Amino acid sequence: NPFLLIVMSLSAGLNVHLSILAVIVGSCFGSILAFDIGRRHGLRFITPLFSRKTMHKILEVSQKYGVLIVFISAVVHIPPYFPIIFGALKIPWKKFLIYGLLVRVITFVIGGYLIYFGIIRYSL
Repeated sequence: NPFLLIVMSLSAGLNVHLSILAVIVGSCFGSILAFDIGRRHGLRFITPLFSRKTMHKILEVSQKYGVLIVFISAVVHIPPYFPIIFGALKIPWKKFLIYGLLVRVITFVIGGYLIYFGIIRYSL
């Protein structure tokens, strides 16, 4: 969990800004890489992980709700294989960057600082 990394780095005395930046860079890099893998290779990387029924449900929901699922996955940070699915479903890069990565960055910044101010407030 990215927020756990922020908590751990803050409890180790690391700079809050660098901690949040490191989580953002790592998460965005991983999401872009996964999206590109999905674009280039389809679903063959994740189909062995799920039953046929589960894979069908994941694809059905992703196709039905499209960009809304991209947005929700960015806000609640659901498992990292979803960018592969988004890439395989050929969701446009621009939509993925706006609804997936930009929203993810905003949630990390807000969440990171909320954690930071919570630690500062209750550690006194």
